[in-house]
Amino acid sequence: MEKLELLSADMIWGEKPLSVLKKYGADCVITDLALVTGCALSVSQGLSRRLGWSFTSTAGGRWTALAIDAQGERAEYYRKRHDSAIRPCFRSRELFERLSVTEDCEVTLGEYPRSAADAVVSARLDKALKNGTLLPTGKVYTFCGNTFREKKQDYRFVEKNELIFQKITTDELPDMMKSGRTFQSYGDRLRHGAEDTAVAFIPEECAEYGFMGEKFIRIKSRPKEQSEKFTLSNGMLYSPGDPVWLRVEPVEWYADFEEKLFVAKNCLVSGVRLQKQAAVPEFNFDETEMGVYLTRYMSRDIFSVSELSPGLSGEKSAKCGANPHSFDFSEVSEEDIIRGCIESGVPVFLHGASSEGKSARIRQIDPDCVVIYMRNATPDSLNGKSIVDQSSGELTDIKPTWLKKLERICESEPEKCHVLFFDELTNALPSIQGSAFNIVLDREVNGLWKLPDNAHIVAAGNELNDSLAAYQLAEPLFNRFAHVYIQTSLDAWLLWAADNRIHPAVYTYIACREGLPLRSEYDGQLPNADPRKWELASRLLYTSGRPEMLRSLVGESITADFCAFCKDSLITCEDVLGGLDPDSLSLTAEEKRNSVICLSQTDRENLEAVRSFVKAMDEEYCALFDSFWAHGELSRLETLAELRRRERENA
Repeated sequence: MEKLELLSADMIWGEKPLSVLKKYGADCVITDLALVTGCALSVSQGLSRRLGWSFTSTAGGRWTALAIDAQGERAEYYRKRHDSAIRPCFRSRELFERLSVTEDCEVTLGEYPRSAADAVVSARLDKALKNGTLLPTGKVYTFCGNTFREKKQDYRFVEKNELIFQKITTDELPDMMKSGRTFQSYGDRLRHGAEDTAVAFIPEECAEYGFMGEKFIRIKSRPKEQSEKFTLSNGMLYSPGDPVWLRVEPVEWYADFEEKLFVAKNCLVSGVRLQKQAAVPEFNFDETEMGVYLTRYMSRDIFSVSELSPGLSGEKSAKCGANPHSFDFSEVSEEDIIRGCIESGVPVFLHGASSEGKSARIRQIDPDCVVIYMRNATPDSLNGKSIVDQSSGELTDIKPTWLKKLERICESEPEKCHVLFFDELTNALPSIQGSAFNIVLDREVNGLWKLPDNAHIVAAGNELNDSLAAYQLAEPLFNRFAHVYIQTSLDAWLLWAADNRIHPAVYTYIACREGLPLRSEYDGQLPNADPRKWELASRLLYTSGRPEMLRSLVGESITADFCAFCKDSLITCEDVLGGLDPDSLSLTAEEKRNSVICLSQTDRENLEAVRSFVKAMDEEYCALFDSFWAHGELSRLETLAELRRRERENA
């Protein structure tokens, strides 16, 4: 494990300062975590570049230490201040050799909480934590647990050049400073108070959680200004004491080749004082509270998962305690299970009603999947057939058509997984199900032909109470599959609808009615609504433009409600891309909300333009737009995060 320390004054301002600081600058750019844990924000150059100050490991006066201010200049601050940002560094010649570093450069080593999660991810994390599906990884991060700014502390002040003392509390500090009075510790001529009430470091552990392939911590905010709200890099406004979700990210370092020194690119955290303010004859940084924190806690937190540290130390780090296998316990969706089974070669069976889009899910995963419609399958179409050669009298075996197609696709793309899909397997006769069992069990057709190695089996069928033509699967066949029970959620349907050009009126109606019209009860006499019917309704609207026709698909009452909904004012993506001026609009709050939901159907290509329109129309609706556009889908969340990052940089 690497031993962390702070930069010394000589490294920054000495006769031969570090070349990486001359190259990249010595100013103190702070992370969201540093701001949340109490760093003094000196200068803000946009949400992505905020500057603070940090201690060095060099003593100043009897009560002070040298520090780097927001501009990277030399300063001097009292050692027991808690609002410095911590910018660690460490030496490692072995690591330079291992990384083959031959010049000053930037590298990433270890990981640490840094950036605040956006509104959508934070909401999902809160929900998962509340319902117990968000599980810790077993790792914890340690910070200073004292909210010293909330305590009443006594300081002694004195008028300049006089020995008149006045006892005050921290609430009065700003006014006293403005009045020209000076802090008593400036020199020996000022009498030091008998009682030092500064609060020492007390460790507070924050658990790390795995979620959607990433890692997060949840920490209670304690900014320096306890009475003011503050904004983090995600653009969200927080109050002191609010919980903040922070993403664990790789730590970036400047590598100084000549000194074999790694310097953190950013100030990472705050809340730890350098040492209890006392006049000491010698200043030993390793024995200060800051030195102990860096060595005992921060080094462990940053490098405990590093792949490099165990190799450099010559020791193999032991994994013990919770989650010894490093499993990811984050929540998985139906699609995650289906993909996981396909990639693992585990046959998977999809259960659900005929309108739940089982086939559509498989075609999304593999557009070239080979489908066998089992309801119409015969022994010959499934297993192939034998033909008598008239000249020789011998039998010739002919492969089934589906197998020839599967072999052709798999051979053309050997690096990809392709799906053999037994659709409506429960509607096949028991004898046909038996033939399918042999294919699933042995991956062999008619005892003659093996399935390609990159062919993977998926089956689907209706439940007995959903189809009069369904047969129960025999137990041996049932037990050969992993089973996924599908009922389309609102988020999943809206995400599918956005990607499949479902009519904006249908999309917005379903979303604004919170999914209630997505399904209605089937009685066998009147039309009912289901996800497949709404796809048909979309086609009908695109062709005819007459909503009243939908009663033939979804029934009278839902059609009447849909028609009433469509008479309200609504802004579409076509309006925005056509140059609609947001300042010219006069909409009610409900019309704005419905319009934002409609606009969230935009594709990735036009996302930035449509989102900019929403911000110009009413910035308060941006979070709603982001939530509906992403629907919790990881790649979309990443797209939004990148878009927000560019916006902050251009602000």
